[in-house]
Order: sequence, then C-alpha cells, then structure tokens
Amino acid sequence: MVSAQLLNEATGLDIADRLELIGAVWDSIDSQDVPSRGERDLIEARAAHMRAHPDESVPWSAVKARLDERFA
Repeated sequence: MVSAQLLNEATGLDIADRLELIGAVWDSIDSQDVPSRGERDLIEARAAHMRAHPDESVPWSAVKARLDERFA
C-alpha cells in the first residue's frame, strides 16, 4: 500500500515530473512479477468457482487459526 506521504509528494510534482515518475516506476516492474495470461485465467476460474460455490470455501480466519495451532 502506498503511504499517504508518498502519494502526497508524488501528486505535488508538476506534470512533467509525474510522467517521468510514472515511467520510472513502470520500467521498474519485472515481467517475472506480473502473472502470465494462464495464471490470470486460473485465478479468475478459481474465483468464479468460489463465488458459485461459497459453501466449499474456508474463510482465511479459519485457515490461519488452523495454521497457528499446527505450527505454534
């Protein structure tokens, strides 16, 4: 999450500097960090299944509690 201070500083720049910043940030993103089309499709399919069958899902709080018990 972007801090309010960082966002405030960035939006306080003039337009040319903001565009330069956008380009620098964009160039810093490694293609390895972005999900492939196949990975995005899989995530979407799993999310659609979860929405269609909510009774088959386990809430994060329950999963975390189980993991905390197991590895505490």
